[in-house]
Amino acid sequence: MIKLLTGGGFGDAAMSIGKLYSKDAPFNHPLEFNLTHVEVGNTLLPAISDFYKTQGIKANVFEIDNWDVKETIRSKYDYYLGTHWSENNIGDESSWEINPFPPLIYDKVETGTVVNVSSGRRDKFRGFTKEEIIQLDNQYNNLIFIGKSNDEFFNRYNFNNNNLVNKTTVKQLVDVVCSCDVYIGFAGFALFLAGLANKDIYGFRDAGDGWEYRVHPSWRVNQVKGIQDIV
Repeated sequence: MIKLLTGGGFGDAAMSIGKLYSKDAPFNHPLEFNLTHVEVGNTLLPAISDFYKTQGIKANVFEIDNWDVKETIRSKYDYYLGTHWSENNIGDESSWEINPFPPLIYDKVETGTVVNVSSGRRDKFRGFTKEEIIQLDNQYNNLIFIGKSNDEFFNRYNFNNNNLVNKTTVKQLVDVVCSCDVYIGFAGFALFLAGLANKDIYGFRDAGDGWEYRVHPSWRVNQVKGIQDIV
């Protein structure tokens, strides 16, 4: 059985799927493999584990104290996947280019345009202001707002469109994003998943989001600076 190692946060898990199903990977599919995903910190571990389950992958997901530990355990694995779109996992061990459109597993659901209200870790927040959320909600129909937030605004505000913020399981999130017509949001798990699912994307860049390393050139991403640029 092939032993594979990867690591990082929720968005890194999506990118690892692209690596796993790449035509340039040094192994063929279908195959039996053991996938291990390591992360510094434990807050994202349940979501990462649940995502791999949606894709039919039994992954060993666990916390490590620091990224030096990953290098220490690397010799126990046959291959390292990595989480950047090219073979050069910037600042990390090289591997191979992702499959930009891997065979994702999801259930088709009725949806429209998905707006992800925020991305990134709590200390690296990327997202829309309340005013921008209200403007989008009033300007467009057939929107589905998704994501996580501790802001009571999402409980108090009376949405015209469908508000699923803090209301989806990981499987439901995967189903909604992979079924949507258009995706709007910042770099992170849901945008990477929308790219892998070959969706039309309006993407907002932010400092330190790793855009150039994560967004594959083949993805249908319209880079925009503000919601006024969404057509």
